[in-house]
Parts: sequence; C-alpha cells; structure tokens
Amino acid sequence: MTKNLDTLVLCVKEKETCTNFSTIDHKIFFLYEPSENLFYLYGKRSSSHVDYPTYTFCAKSKKAIYTFLTTLIDKPNKMDITLYNYKDLPETCSNVKYSHLECSESYVKELVGYDNHIIDKTLICKYLDVLKKIYV
Repeated sequence: MTKNLDTLVLCVKEKETCTNFSTIDHKIFFLYEPSENLFYLYGKRSSSHVDYPTYTFCAKSKKAIYTFLTTLIDKPNKMDITLYNYKDLPETCSNVKYSHLECSESYVKELVGYDNHIIDKTLICKYLDVLKKIYV
C-alpha cells in the first residue's frame, strides 16, 4: 500500500574522476522515518563488469551517515546531490526498495540538484536536516 503523500528523498551519486565524471560509481538514496527517528540508506554500486547487489542500512545520526559516505566516496571523486519529491512510496521506509527509488527517479520529481561537489560534511548535514525536519 502506498501512502500517496509527499516524501523527500535525497540522492547522492558518486562520479569517478578517472572517467571524466561520466561514470556513476555509487548511487545512494536517503529517506527519514520520523516514527523510528532513523535515516534509511538504499544504495548500489555501479559497474559495467559486475552486477553489484543493492543494500539497505539505517542510521540514527548525521555523523554516522557522513562517516559511511566518506568510506564509500573517494576524496578526489565528485558527487551529485539531488532532492526529490516522491508521492508513491510505501507507508514506512522499511518497505521501500532501492529498485523502486531508482526506477521512479525522474527530473519531474526533482526539487533541487547540484552537480560536481566534493564531499562536504556541512552540505551533507544540511540536506539530512531537510529530510529530518520537513515531512508530511
């Protein structure tokens, strides 16, 4: 059952510097579940040679998410950050799947997007605050 309410979804895409920023190495979607006070992370690594599995993790703090991101994203690589508005997600974040987020990703859902950023704690925390503080 979908809730048909507005839901903010943050998407971070890591772009490889060795391919002139044209290849996405990681794509991670973030949602916030107010009833659990948890951030949900849905991600997948990309490769033309390997079909990597998707993953789903939860985190209670912005610091934990930033630590996770800096573990995944190599410092010289750039990232794109996009804030989307989804209207067709399940009632709770625990029922959301990476495949739905990726297949439903569309520029018409985009509220704001910025490309070619270096990973930055202030920027990541700003967007996570938006997820945590703005919901229906």
